[in-house]
Amino acid sequence: MLLQTKALEIVRAASKDRTRQCICGIRIEGDGTTIATDGHILARFTPTANPDGKEYPAIEGVNADDGESKLQPFTLPTEAVAILLKALPKKTPRFLPILGNVALDVEQTNGNGCAVAAITDLENPQVFKLRKVSDDFPEYQNVFPKGKPKLVIGFMMPAVENLLSTLRATGVDEFVVELRDETGPAVIKARTKDGDGLVTALIMPARVDNPDPLHDEEKPTE
Repeated sequence: MLLQTKALEIVRAASKDRTRQCICGIRIEGDGTTIATDGHILARFTPTANPDGKEYPAIEGVNADDGESKLQPFTLPTEAVAILLKALPKKTPRFLPILGNVALDVEQTNGNGCAVAAITDLENPQVFKLRKVSDDFPEYQNVFPKGKPKLVIGFMMPAVENLLSTLRATGVDEFVVELRDETGPAVIKARTKDGDGLVTALIMPARVDNPDPLHDEEKPTE
């Protein structure tokens, strides 16, 4: 089974509170979906086109082809994810796209308390045995809102990043968002953390392609 780099990057949403070990990492589901949460935000990456493990370069001790085996969901701690991300080969003229994935041995990973994974740049294969989180990951499916959304607005990432940077620079550490219709701007209102100013900002909606990332059971009902 191959895990995409993007799937690992979900770890940015994981908790840094070591007293909450169950969410200090990413949950890896049987289809390669990854989830991370810190209790305030939750992020999920669902692969829509995973490379075939049979095409991954052969590495002794790790079988990237899961065959008929089904991965049993588990949580990989943040530090283990960091090890994998650091080990992934950099993009060079000789870089092959499939090398940007982590080869996960499903059978070995299912069979013990460690995830068995491999990474290679074709010259230096590396095999990792990474401890799984023993605590149960929260039932995150229950957090997703049910029913049909009342209002859907698209935003461009550069605009959101610029907005957050501006709010942070003015001393804001919390804010509210007012959404009044799908064509007008979203209104952001905040008070500086020192209480010495009020900040109001607008961010214009944008037309974006519908990514439709939801699983069937989470799609809005009519």
